[in-house]
Amino acid sequence: MQQPGQTFDVHVHLDSEEAFIAFQGVGQLYMYDQWNDVEPGDVLFAPPGIPHGARKAATAGTRPSSSPAAVRPPSTPPCTAPRACPRT
Repeated sequence: MQQPGQTFDVHVHLDSEEAFIAFQGVGQLYMYDQWNDVEPGDVLFAPPGIPHGARKAATAGTRPSSSPAAVRPPSTPPCTAPRACPRT
């Protein structure tokens, strides 16, 4: 659950893919160098090595947004400085 103003920093999983599914509220997901508006029913898939993240704007209402994510295969801690991530 993300409250207004919260951000899940842009990061990279070098060897894992991640899928976000928006269930509640509105927010934004980052991928391919841009923030994309999402609403319930939207799905975002981030392949390995692609920077991605999530945020809920402080002005996006008071209802929290819910976009559970699944990572496969289980990931080592993500690299949060994409330009400095080691390449495989």
